[in-house]
Amino acid sequence: MSSRRRFIAGSAATLGLGALPGTAVAADAQAAPAAAGTGSAAAPTRPPNLVVVLADDLGRGELGAYGQKLITTPRLDGLAAEGLRFTDAYSTAAVCAPSRCSLLTGLHTGHATVRANPSGAQGSLTAADTTFAQVLRARGYRTGVIGKWGFGPESADQDSHPNARGFEEFHGYIDHGHAHQYYPAYLWHNGVKEPIAANAGGAKGAYAPDLLRQRALDFLDRHAAEPFLLLLTPTVPHAPSDVPAHGAYASRSWSAADKGHAAQV
Repeated sequence: MSSRRRFIAGSAATLGLGALPGTAVAADAQAAPAAAGTGSAAAPTRPPNLVVVLADDLGRGELGAYGQKLITTPRLDGLAAEGLRFTDAYSTAAVCAPSRCSLLTGLHTGHATVRANPSGAQGSLTAADTTFAQVLRARGYRTGVIGKWGFGPESADQDSHPNARGFEEFHGYIDHGHAHQYYPAYLWHNGVKEPIAANAGGAKGAYAPDLLRQRALDFLDRHAAEPFLLLLTPTVPHAPSDVPAHGAYASRSWSAADKGHAAQV
């Protein structure tokens, strides 16, 4: 398995976007003649593929790369060892919806459309909000978001839906309430609710994080030959922290809130 697939298969962190050469620039470079006297065409510039992973409620103190020693986070620790570790970085907000809004739009929270978590109606993006996915699609990228979107309303064909905000592929949860279900009766695929038969009637037969992880791997495979953006937004480790099993942590004397609620199947 490639390092990228291994990363998607078990990771949860936020990655920043680096400098991005445009696809139009790449096309110009590919078609441009060589500089005088070289006798060969200039090498094309391939825009980088981008994977942005936003874990729900994961704090830096829960990662081994930042000193945590009670649980193992080997994939993320490996990313830190091979890349960058941020030690003086701050979120735009302390809660989910406004921080997601700022991440997607690049706006300070004071200028953003969504400034608080829902205490009633779910906060929504508008037709005036431009996300980085819209910018990348305009530059020739294939774009997908898989997991929790985090804005309402929970319906298709509206301005706050991922498909309307630059993501041509969407699999997962639209709003907060639905995203708190680890064994949901359905997940969204673009503008359609897709039932999960294994979870019908309250059964716990299909763990949503596993389904969404496979969707992410499929997205990478289908678009490997072209520039792509994947925004992967797992709900783990957000409460209620339902897990299929406690595994290596079964013998720990932690509270249910810390340990997670193992499914009874």
